[in-house]
Amino acid sequence: MRFLKILAIVAVMNPLVAQAQVGDQARAYGALERTVLGQMEAFRDGDLTAAFEFASDDIQRYFGSPEVFGMMVARGFSMVVDPEDVTFLDNRPEGRSVWQKVLVKSKSGESFVLDYELVPDSEGWKINAVLPVPASGLSA
Repeated sequence: MRFLKILAIVAVMNPLVAQAQVGDQARAYGALERTVLGQMEAFRDGDLTAAFEFASDDIQRYFGSPEVFGMMVARGFSMVVDPEDVTFLDNRPEGRSVWQKVLVKSKSGESFVLDYELVPDSEGWKINAVLPVPASGLSA
């Protein structure tokens, strides 16, 4: 019985261990944060294919290719391509997903709060949506 419990823990942790290989900064955080930082790192490195892999299956189907996905990000979310600083704020579970608020400071010094929807899959967590949070949606 004890062996089965250990096996179950290993099965649950295995996707999280794979996600931990994203980068030095990402290793200090949990699975949600590693997913967000991993995608940002891929964008910074110009690796659209890797960045696309952090997106959920639904997002991948919607955009169809890493190049189309990359164009959308460059046009609407350029602050995540190579941010100056990233701070993780609160998160909230909602059904199967978790919404993670992220404060992103761009190289130009502008600050943005983004709400990332992350969904579980067989590899860990994937990004299913990113929404800008209006200033009125912030709480102290």
